[in-house]
Amino acid sequence: MKLRFPFFHTTDVPALVEALAVRDARIQELEDTVAELKQTIARQAALIAELERRLGLNSTNSSKPPSRDGLTTPRAPKRTHVKGRKPGGQKGYKGTTLLRSETPDHVEDHVPPACAHCGHTLDDGMSVRFEIRQVQDLPEPLPLCVVDHRAHVGICPQCNGDTKASFPEGVGSWVPYDPNLTGLVLDLNTHQLLPVKRLVATLRDLFGVHLSPGTVVNMVSRRASAYGGLVDTIRTGVVQARVKHMDETRLRIDGRLHWLHVACTNLLTYLWIGKGRGDVMLAARGLVVHDCWKSSFAMPNVVGHGLCCAHILRELEGLFQCGREKWARTLAELLSGAVHECNLARGRPLSSTTMRAIADSSDRIVAEGFRYHEALSPLPSKGRRGRTKRRKGYNLLLRLRDHRASVLLFTRNPQVPATNNMAELAVRMEKVQPKISGRFRSRQGALNRTLIRTVLATARKQGWNMLETLRASPEDLVDRLVVDLPVQAPG
Repeated sequence: MKLRFPFFHTTDVPALVEALAVRDARIQELEDTVAELKQTIARQAALIAELERRLGLNSTNSSKPPSRDGLTTPRAPKRTHVKGRKPGGQKGYKGTTLLRSETPDHVEDHVPPACAHCGHTLDDGMSVRFEIRQVQDLPEPLPLCVVDHRAHVGICPQCNGDTKASFPEGVGSWVPYDPNLTGLVLDLNTHQLLPVKRLVATLRDLFGVHLSPGTVVNMVSRRASAYGGLVDTIRTGVVQARVKHMDETRLRIDGRLHWLHVACTNLLTYLWIGKGRGDVMLAARGLVVHDCWKSSFAMPNVVGHGLCCAHILRELEGLFQCGREKWARTLAELLSGAVHECNLARGRPLSSTTMRAIADSSDRIVAEGFRYHEALSPLPSKGRRGRTKRRKGYNLLLRLRDHRASVLLFTRNPQVPATNNMAELAVRMEKVQPKISGRFRSRQGALNRTLIRTVLATARKQGWNMLETLRASPEDLVDRLVVDLPVQAPG
């Protein structure tokens, strides 16, 4: 824009000064407008960059679940240390083949009715050899087996007194269901996550058993009450274990938000429901692997924390894909290589040279990331109060710097895995259940299912059969329970 001012042919100094003042005011107004436009452009650029980053996030480069990826399934990022493998069984894998049973339940003989050459009639006595082909199948649906328990009354011939026999344990004054049927109902409902109405229909079609939905709910409630002591034993074993994994996830109960927590080891899994995300296991001891949730650092008896590298790798992949931050890709390759080295070690500790090299390289890359972010222009803030807004990459760098020992704990201690996948797997089925059967309508129903799921998840790690576990008494399960190595007492 050109500024036009009249040319003065006079020596009227006041008029000239006034014209210059008008010009300066106009220039200042234009400079303020340009500065305001620059700020607006900066805010819009930051907003566009943030929206582009969000559009580029998926389950492979962020904490978004796969269910929110939409119609397009993202391709998992390739790790440099992983060599391409063909699909199917790998070298050294021992497959399994369906073998023929030597003791079949039924034998069916098929004799040709007539000769294929001349048409003469053939019978069983003319057979000289046979070929076997075996079919394995389930029997026809079995009806419900009903057993009458009759307590007889005997008359004593000496005193003429009558004595009635006692009923076996578990046979009450009503018509009860056998532990086999109860165990099957609990397995289908709490382990296979079959909804109550579909479970009732399945039992009716397969066995002719007519149960009501209320009966199924009562079975679950009674078994959950009986598992109280067993669950306490499992919790104590998890608390005292040397290494444990922890995680949490949201859970809707009666329309309100709750949090399902898990603490697990190689042999035990303990689930509990808290009203908040910070309801962690305060009595935990030893080493804990988690996702760097701040409440996890508030446990007073924990001596070490390990952070999940899978979460860090996803964030680094997102920073590189959406923000083109090269330091993120370099650090991702370093962490992936470190995990690969630990896998090759097969439980043996890495050499001190390797651990030092990994730590030094990590510090160098993190410092490079800080230099990259410090060179960027600060993000525009809407107000003057509060902390200055920071980018996602800078927040991750702060976490990597402040918890450096926790991030690389798996390189120094072979007992600590590099990921928190054990806890992630423990809560996965609890997230599947609301999608199949709907959300919980009462807190007590959620607690009952959590108690039984604790026993079932532990039984899977103990190598127990699920149906046998649900049929057995809780006291027998406590005696069979194997716990992890406890934390060594000081001194």
